[in-house]
Amino acid sequence: MIDSFFKFALQPLLVTGALTIWYFNQTSPVGYPITVVTILVILGVAEHWWPRRRDWIQHWQERARNITIAVIVTFVAVFVVMFYDQAMREPLATLRTSLGLDIWPHHWPVLAQVFMVFFAKEFIWYWVHRSQHRWAPVWRASGHGAHHSFKRLAAINAGVDHPIELFFIVLAAALVEFFFGVGIAVAGAAILSVTLATIAHTNLDMNTRVIGWFFTTPRYHIHHHS
Repeated sequence: MIDSFFKFALQPLLVTGALTIWYFNQTSPVGYPITVVTILVILGVAEHWWPRRRDWIQHWQERARNITIAVIVTFVAVFVVMFYDQAMREPLATLRTSLGLDIWPHHWPVLAQVFMVFFAKEFIWYWVHRSQHRWAPVWRASGHGAHHSFKRLAAINAGVDHPIELFFIVLAAALVEFFFGVGIAVAGAAILSVTLATIAHTNLDMNTRVIGWFFTTPRYHIHHHS
């Protein structure tokens, strides 16, 4: 029964829970870290007791190191967001106005906007990520190899990136936000992205085929890291 729960129910429940917490705390500065930490704790406990591969269970020194790196990367991400805000907001807003592209449906339900931002951002990120793997100069310049140095996946690995790569990771969301003037929905899309990325790296048997049509699952991401 527990295997069926992980395979079919855990990912939808975590995504729904994360978006629900954000929806009712959209302006709260602690909503994002509380959501991320909660998901990491849930998946970390599940990985320890019901791992997909027992030989991938991280010892405490490795886990402590990865948590430290993830915390540092999170602080760097805040700086990157501030940098893009200063460098891109006004130029892209001016361009948007001059091209008559103030067309974002702010009157739509906010969760519909969140998924619109998410899929628009993912479309951009797909090509950025593809370029990292396809062209060696981009691979080296982005530091993406640091993320792929981990062959034994765990949920915490989702946040273990080279600090330079954050400029590439955040770029997709920044372009969507500043070019279309999205607003608060970009924060919900960020929560959704982090939740799905964390799930994709977890050492659990979560191979729901239907979910895999729309979102990355561990089944596919493990092959990517192999």
